[in-house]
Amino acid sequence: MRKAGFAPKADEARREATPKNPINRPGPDFQRERSLARRLGSGARVIGLDEVGRGPFAGPVMAAAAWLSPSAAKSLGAAGLDDSKKLSAKKRAALAEELAALQAQGAALVALGAASVAEIERLNILNATGLAMLRAARRFAALNQAPPDFALIDGNRAPKGLPCPCETVVGGDGASLSIAAAALFAKQKRDRLMRRLALRYPAYAWERNAGYGSSPAHRAAILAHGLTPHHRRGFCRRLLEEAEARSGGPKTEERSDGPGRNDRETKRAGRSRRRPPA
Repeated sequence: MRKAGFAPKADEARREATPKNPINRPGPDFQRERSLARRLGSGARVIGLDEVGRGPFAGPVMAAAAWLSPSAAKSLGAAGLDDSKKLSAKKRAALAEELAALQAQGAALVALGAASVAEIERLNILNATGLAMLRAARRFAALNQAPPDFALIDGNRAPKGLPCPCETVVGGDGASLSIAAAALFAKQKRDRLMRRLALRYPAYAWERNAGYGSSPAHRAAILAHGLTPHHRRGFCRRLLEEAEARSGGPKTEERSDGPGRNDRETKRAGRSRRRPPA
């Protein structure tokens, strides 16, 4: 019989290995990627897939596919890679530079995909997000000269038509370093695009709010100046309707910037060798 207060060494080791508070993890790790690589065989490339920009009133939704070598994962983990929403702008910029350096060394590979405002309006944001992820995975396959072997996808939905098997991971950017790297890359690219668009439309303060409607300055600018071709009309409809109800008259709905401009901006942003428009 086991004496009171006594635990065999195996039980003691198991208890010590169990986190006291598993919810408060220190950050993403590389365990899923290592496990899949062992199962799939030497040289298997497991990518992380994540999106950014589902909720804003303006701008495209972007996604990225990221593969990390074990050494790159170790380097980024040590540098503090985490869910990009938890990181300061300064920290994200430093990590993005580290990721770019690793990619230049061949220790990482990241690819971008996007869906334009017009596609968001036509397909709805859920399907447009899936399209952006699919484009990121296909772009990765083109750069890699072969499809990835497996994809870890943030969230609970996998886009149709992926060129490889996949697994969804809820809260993936806080659990997987590959997903966190993809999220970081996509966010940096989208924020850069919105800063450039802000030069053309300074009233909306996109350089500070990245197109999100939670910004009072952005909402006020929409009511004062109307919508641009880079605004998602469906996302802004309630704001305009409420303003119309209060004022008793319709608000200006759109500023013209030329047909198809938002699609061209998004396509340029997805080309790594092209600078986004100033």
